[in-house]
Amino acid sequence: MSSPFHRAARRAQAAVAKVHGEDIDLIPMTSTDYSTAHDNSRPIQQITAVLMTASESVGLKGQVTGPGSDFQGGARIVTDDPVLWIASETVDALEWRPKRGDIVRATAREGGPRSFTVIAAYPNDNGDMSLFMTRGAATLPPEADPSP
Repeated sequence: MSSPFHRAARRAQAAVAKVHGEDIDLIPMTSTDYSTAHDNSRPIQQITAVLMTASESVGLKGQVTGPGSDFQGGARIVTDDPVLWIASETVDALEWRPKRGDIVRATAREGGPRSFTVIAAYPNDNGDMSLFMTRGAATLPPEADPSP
């Protein structure tokens, strides 16, 4: 039996997915050292999930800057990796779990569908899942390619 906190977290996840979620295709791929191809053993899944594509810039901690320092200004780290967050109730309904090399396609993006390649998939403590991705994707299989 789940705790009241677990149930509240699941309800909060569902609300976030409803407000911020968008239509996503999870396209299974298989790969070797030299090629990638559609994985016919897993069907394409359509889900609603939260796609975050904004860049983030943070300052390095522990820098000595200012008067008397040879180092003027500050070093910054910029991250540009997109992340897909999948709520726990959606994870529970998945036929298969996304993994490295699979393709995520945001189907309703302004300017047309955008594709990403999964570089890591991490289940989170509350049953939800985060997919860390890189922009772009391998060639889409014909049944998943929206172009004519």
